[in-house]
Amino acid sequence: MSRIAQRVLIAALVALILAPAAIAQATFVQEVRLTAPGLARFGGISAVEVMNSGATALVLSDRGTLFTLSLTRGPAGVTAASVCCAAAITWYEGVHLPGRQRDSEGLARRPDGTLAISFEGGPLGRVAYHRADGVQISVTPPIAGAEDLPRNGGFEGLAIDTSGRLYTLPEDMPGDGPIPLLRLDRGAWQVFAQVPRAPGWSPVALDFDDQGRLYLLQRRTVLPLGFAARLTRYTFARDGGLVAERVLQTGLGRHGNLEGLSLWRDATGRLIATMVSDDDFMPLRATNLVEYALPD
Repeated sequence: MSRIAQRVLIAALVALILAPAAIAQATFVQEVRLTAPGLARFGGISAVEVMNSGATALVLSDRGTLFTLSLTRGPAGVTAASVCCAAAITWYEGVHLPGRQRDSEGLARRPDGTLAISFEGGPLGRVAYHRADGVQISVTPPIAGAEDLPRNGGFEGLAIDTSGRLYTLPEDMPGDGPIPLLRLDRGAWQVFAQVPRAPGWSPVALDFDDQGRLYLLQRRTVLPLGFAARLTRYTFARDGGLVAERVLQTGLGRHGNLEGLSLWRDATGRLIATMVSDDDFMPLRATNLVEYALPD
């Protein structure tokens, strides 16, 4: 067997192994490429917050910049998307965060427009509140163990519930045990639940829907073959535990490096999961907006 044939066979076997075990319940809606020719800092998108019934969205770069999207929608979804402005993530005095401190990964928006942003970076991992223009307001209490996380394995997922409480979890951590889901409650970060660790899958985004159900986006990377993504919905049991339901799992290479997640309802009442792909500032990758309709 030639080397080329061997590579094709290996790729087919890997794709078969990583394919969803069952048909995903979610329904694909669309995938739209986002470009901003006039904004050199656009890229590395790691989080998204959809607003105004899908007409606008905030996306967050992992190099400390917020971008606002204007989205024109028709019956089939987005017909036009434009990046209309950018805002640097800054300290209190408006100075852009130093390079090592601006690895912004997670985004959650309060009803008053205040933004919570989570950051990676080993000992610099943290969660802070910022105004809509990116200026820092305050920092949440330190998260125990943040200094022990890998530099690229910190707090990517961030969500806020209807009571205003923040939730986050690390992308990676030492050992092979479960991943702690943390909640900021009564002025301190506490372990709210444990998310089973799935070999090869990394938790990269969190969000709540309008019924108070929590969603976790996970990513699997098999380069050079591409990325797979899966979305799990958690409901809260009476005993305080979490009941998991897989609502989406994509095949390897179906989309790019999906990271951000936002749950919202369209004009027909469908529950939409909007995700964004991180191009890692690589010219051969794209920044795409990907949307699926989820079952209720």
